Amino acid sequence: MIPDDLSIWNLIIFKKTLVSLRIGFCQLNYDDLYVLIGSNLRRLHIDIYHEQPKINFTCLGNLIMSLTKTLKQFNFDSRKIEMSIDEIRRSHRLFRNIQSIESYSYDMISLRCRDMI
Repeated sequence: MIPDDLSIWNLIIFKKTLVSLRIGFCQLNYDDLYVLIGSNLRRLHIDIYHEQPKINFTCLGNLIMSLTKTLKQFNFDSRKIEMSIDEIRRSHRLFRNIQSIESYSYDMISLRCRDMI
């Protein structure tokens, strides 16, 4: 999402009908995720375009779990992650079966988690 986007979003419709969301950030923005993730979301794909010093997967897992109970797939692409896969798995039960997959770019790290809840 563009930070100064002046589009009019019908967030009520998103909350009720959005089942799949792919969103990119320069830096992870929990406020935008809070607004866009609805209770019917089944697939979430987050792209982080710039290196971010530390991503708090515990906080991310708590936020996602507080907003939806129907999530079946989570993908995460980032330029750099300072945590090992095992640390991410231990950070929150939502990510217990996360795995590294082949990335679409040589300098990106791609993670995927299926059959989550």
